Amino acid sequence: MSLARAFGRGLIAQGVESVAHGAMLLQLGCELAQGDAIARPMPAHQLPSWALAWRTDPAWQCQAEVSREDWPLLFAGVEHRAWIAAVSAVLAGQRSAPPALDQHQCHFGQWLDGAGRSRHDAQPALQGLEVLHRQVLELAATLLGLAASGPPVQALARLDELLALRDALLGRLQALLPNRRPAFDAGEHPTPSSPEYTT
Repeated sequence: MSLARAFGRGLIAQGVESVAHGAMLLQLGCELAQGDAIARPMPAHQLPSWALAWRTDPAWQCQAEVSREDWPLLFAGVEHRAWIAAVSAVLAGQRSAPPALDQHQCHFGQWLDGAGRSRHDAQPALQGLEVLHRQVLELAATLLGLAASGPPVQALARLDELLALRDALLGRLQALLPNRRPAFDAGEHPTPSSPEYTT
């Protein structure tokens, strides 16, 4: 994206596979994309009717570009998702070594201790983030302990609790961002100034 901007070239992201992937690209300033999150490959004769019926996903309608100074916040969210995925992989027996469980050693905790605190310390949402982060780490440690001491069934049965905490943390993280642009009506097609994802 930086190279495209430096050379004054247009940019279309390829391979957008999920709504979250598209939302992240919009926040980074990429408004054109293609991929399975928008539409699966289709015969040419189906394209006109698909184009008439397609509507922007609600999660993309109010995503504004995030300033470069806040990119570390976006990256902290990505790191947290990856950390949760690593814990889930250990519980499922797909990975042997757990990720860092110390709140100051994991990537998200390092962001929170450094750039997060220096840039967002005045915002009340930051204090709630610290509490949620500790809760996530404590629950993950409990689940990993359960899995290590016997069959992982009990730990896997509580995985939804961990995912709910993840979502709460990511929601609070998003609350630290400046106000987003208002969503356009769900029935409208995007205007040139609105995020428009294409196939």
